[in-house]
Order: sequence, then C-alpha cells, then structure tokens
Amino acid sequence: LAAGAMLYIFGKRGIWYNLLAILIANILMIITVIAENGLGKYFSEFITLIITFADVTGDIIVQAEIHELAFCLGAYLIYMLFKPKKDIVYIILLILSVFCFLSAFKRIAIIAIAVALVFGYVLKFIARYNKKTASRLVTLLTVAIILVLIGYIALIKGDAFELLEKAGIKTSGRVGIYNAVDDFYEFDPGFAGNGIGFLTYQLNTLMNIGVASIHNDFLQHYIDLGFWGYIVWLVSMTLVRVWYFGRRGNVENAIITFMLMVYLIIASSTDNTMNYPLLTGVLAILMMGTGFEENVRASEYKMFGYISDANKERGDSLL
Repeated sequence: LAAGAMLYIFGKRGIWYNLLAILIANILMIITVIAENGLGKYFSEFITLIITFADVTGDIIVQAEIHELAFCLGAYLIYMLFKPKKDIVYIILLILSVFCFLSAFKRIAIIAIAVALVFGYVLKFIARYNKKTASRLVTLLTVAIILVLIGYIALIKGDAFELLEKAGIKTSGRVGIYNAVDDFYEFDPGFAGNGIGFLTYQLNTLMNIGVASIHNDFLQHYIDLGFWGYIVWLVSMTLVRVWYFGRRGNVENAIITFMLMVYLIIASSTDNTMNYPLLTGVLAILMMGTGFEENVRASEYKMFGYISDANKERGDSLL
C-alpha cells in the first residue's frame, strides 16, 4: 500500500524518488564514518573488502555495512542494469548505488544480482523473437522455483547443511540453528504448522541459542504455516505476481517481476531479508512501477473513453 501510494502521487518518478531517499540516507551514514575515521582509511578498507570478496572486513568499513539498505540497492541495480538509459541523472544514480552497495558488500546479494540478471537477459533475448515463448518460459521457471523451494525444506530436514559442514563448507553456524528447531516441524503433507509468529516467539522468549532469527525465511514460513500453507504462500509470492504484472501480454513486466523474485528468494535462502520492510517496499515499487503510467492511461481510457491531461505522457526524464 505504501509503494502504491508513492506511485499514485508521483507516477513512475516515485521509483527514482525512493532511490534518492535510500542513497541520501546511506551516503550520510558513510560520510559520518569517513568523518570519524578519515577518507584514506575508509577507502583502503573499501578496496580490501572488494579485492578479498568480503573475506577481510575492516573495523571502519564494517560501520558502513547497512544490511537492509544494501539489499534495497541490490534490487535497484537489477532494475537499472536490465533497463539501462543514457540519461546523465541515471548514470549518476547508478554510480552512487554501486558505491553504496559495495560499501556494505553482501556476498549473497551479489550472487543474487548475477543470477537474476542472467535469467533476465536470456528471457529478454528470447522475447525479442517470440514473446509467447518468453512468457511461457517465465511461468515454467517460476513453477520450477516453487518445486525447488519445497525441496529445499526437505534437504534441510534431511541434514543437508550438516553434510556441507562435514565436506568442509562453512555454513556460518546454521547447522546448530537448524538442529535446534528440528523438533518443531516435519516434512510431511500432514504437517499443519504452528501458527504465524510461533518460531519468532520461541527464539526470542523460550529458546536460548543466541539468535533471534534462523536466517532462513523459507524454513521459518514452513514451520509457521505448515506444508500446504507454505505452498500457498510460495505461489502467492511468485506465480501470482508474475502472472499479474505480466498480464495483457506485458512480457517485460513479467521478466522484471521474475528477476526481482529470484533476487529476493536467493537472498532469503540464507538470511531473513523478507522481514526487511524497506526491501519489500522497494520490490513492490519496482514491480508496480514498471509500466505504471501506461497502465493508468489504459485503465482511464477503458473506463471513461478518454485520457485526462494529468495522465498524459510527460516525457522520459528520471527526475
């Protein structure tokens, strides 16, 4: 609703006003860190952070690691790199977004961006020659993702992360967390769930395992919602959105929605990013904002037989 209100007031410019707000907040925090520690030290740690792919994170640069804003900027980078423009304001916003994103440097977000863009570019290429094929492929891939996410729960229940640890792959303590909540669920169609908020309450009130979240939104939703509730939630988060925003043959909107969905899913597979309201707000703005004004004009003409002056096209300037 908040994202819809932003677009209702500003139109597609709401997308960029929201990005500006994120960048201003992020840059002000980075300036504060630089002012306290020095420009040279900050950029020295910044370069080390990038070169080591976040294996070495200094005490100064870690202060700029604002997780929620970083994930928000990751979503914007997907959107901007998928639909590049030669507008000077766009280029400035892109450079600032890359800088702020790298200052936080979330590895899972970088992987998610790369995977989402690969899917997006391939689907965009296919759509140039056959939009129906691209649309059907988006639907097929979305269904495949739903099946994978169901199987993901089965793998966790089957101690897949413990096997990764034994193979020498670090899981940042997730094995211990998953073992601690293992008694709360079964991978079975008869598992009805424990109710929304159950696991959060257990972690914050009754359990003493040192974390307030299991850093896995999918397992958390499965434990709370149950087998069938989890599937309904997955469908609503994925397939329903792709179908809705890709309706009327708008394949580009479907592809953008699919990419953002892939980004969120990958980021949430090892974190609790679905609990970040700023990120879900950004995703909503980007999904609804693509073709927003065109949809408004089409709806107005269908309802009233004309397009009002307020809704007539106003150029393509970002700001």
